[in-house]
Amino acid sequence: MASRDVPYPVRELRLLNLPSRRHWILGPAVATGFAVGAGWLLDMSPRFTSAEGSADVFLSMYQTPFLATVALIVDVTFGDVAGPIWTALLCLLILLKGKSPVNAVAFGTLIAAGCANSLLVKLVVHRHSRGDDPVWISYPSGHAAFAIAFAIAINVLAGGTRWRRPAFIVTVIIVIVVGVSRIYIGAHYPTDVLASCIVAPAGVLFMTGVWNHYQVQILRLMSPLRIFGPVPDSRDFARDRTPEGSKQQEGDRW
Repeated sequence: MASRDVPYPVRELRLLNLPSRRHWILGPAVATGFAVGAGWLLDMSPRFTSAEGSADVFLSMYQTPFLATVALIVDVTFGDVAGPIWTALLCLLILLKGKSPVNAVAFGTLIAAGCANSLLVKLVVHRHSRGDDPVWISYPSGHAAFAIAFAIAINVLAGGTRWRRPAFIVTVIIVIVVGVSRIYIGAHYPTDVLASCIVAPAGVLFMTGVWNHYQVQILRLMSPLRIFGPVPDSRDFARDRTPEGSKQQEGDRW
């Protein structure tokens, strides 16, 4: 909660307190553990993996130059290089144009958390890709995980505004297009994409809990960014979280 004596602008601090859940540690841990276990089982089941290839056979019946171009654009736009670059550009836009260090840092942190959890599961499971490169590991899909984490961050940023519904519709379309395109070009199995739907939200949920729980420390680290926009004083938050501060808030409320 921001200081009672300083009129902090609401728009620039939209992501100061992130929407989270009570079990922000246990929930993501269980979801990530489930994804890891499922990945190991899939990697040890060549018969099931072979059956998954039928999805690519089905999609190949509808291959067209236009769809191939869309899949190529998705591959580049949400790839390991372009994705972080334009995410950083969006964070800079929020920081400089929106004059909101808090929103910029929170937005980028949510996306990074979803992608980081996907990478962690990828390294642990080490399921090989169905593509031409036998070294590349594909479970879960990094492209899909990035798209999902990006979609969540956008919806959190747009929450409570007139852009909430358009943002939801557009990001759902993006997630579907990215997921289907990864199967369409033969880069991933369907379960690779489904696993991203578990690990990316799990990573984001964990980060919302970390952000809210360690808010005082995070704001202290962000203090140099006050030259770009409002950053609440971490001392106000620390005071409000003490017993004395809580009693004073209760008194002010009545």
